[in-house]
Amino acid sequence: MSQELLFVAGITAFVSSLLTLLFAYLLFRIVLRDRLYQELDELSVTLKERLREGVLEAGRELKPEFRDEVRDGFKEALTGVMSGDLIEETAKRVAQNSSNIVEQGLGILFGKRNPEGRK
Repeated sequence: MSQELLFVAGITAFVSSLLTLLFAYLLFRIVLRDRLYQELDELSVTLKERLREGVLEAGRELKPEFRDEVRDGFKEALTGVMSGDLIEETAKRVAQNSSNIVEQGLGILFGKRNPEGRK
């Protein structure tokens, strides 16, 4: 008799748990889901607005500094070109790369291995 009572109690607990889960699911689907999605939509709109305002404000604050840095960069680039530093540096790099290519080509022709430090 006690086994039958334990069995009935177990089934009753299981059915009660299922009904509780079903009730919670229906409550969420019918009532809470629409409210939750509505609140999430409102939060996303608010977040977008705040983010947009923050980006625009940061742009307004940084614009003069950015403009000055760009101007200084152009001045420096033009000064380098006018003084020949850029052309001289480029010529050095071209000569160095060309000599490396010739050296590697001759090494391949004569069967020499490349030293570890070079490619």
